Amino acid sequence: MIAYLAGHGRYNTMNSWNCSTSYAQCVKVDQLGLDRETVMAALEMLEVSEAFDGFRRTLRRFDQRHEYRWQIGQNGRSSGYLVLYQGGVGTDGRVFSWPGKSLDMRADYAEWDTGELRSRIDLVWDFDRTCEKAVSAFVDFVRTHTVIEEEILVPRKVKVAVAV
Repeated sequence: MIAYLAGHGRYNTMNSWNCSTSYAQCVKVDQLGLDRETVMAALEMLEVSEAFDGFRRTLRRFDQRHEYRWQIGQNGRSSGYLVLYQGGVGTDGRVFSWPGKSLDMRADYAEWDTGELRSRIDLVWDFDRTCEKAVSAFVDFVRTHTVIEEEILVPRKVKVAVAV
């Protein structure tokens, strides 16, 4: 259990300057082990919002399952990392998170009792499984859809002068 937690991937919880990290998974398209054709299709699909519906829904279910005490957020310049954040629900019912707060960054797992280790393992395993499911939802969408370009007209209000 200690080796799993100590060796788990980590990423910054905000920016590198805040020196805080948490458990993380890299979800960059070119790092997922996909064949070249799927990678190219996925890169094109990054601009299609509905391609991420299943991905986002999967992450939301994790947040709900953990009553928002634990949340998965995206981080990195290209949002290429999923990061485990702490959070909760305020007295006003609004969900909040602490994206700058580190999680077990300098933990000495050898000092933890078995119950604490088991609890954290259960959380991090759930995090990992959820990340895999979210990525699978996106990749499944990529494999069953193609991108086409459509031109749409967007109505907008403009002010014009009219003779009185």
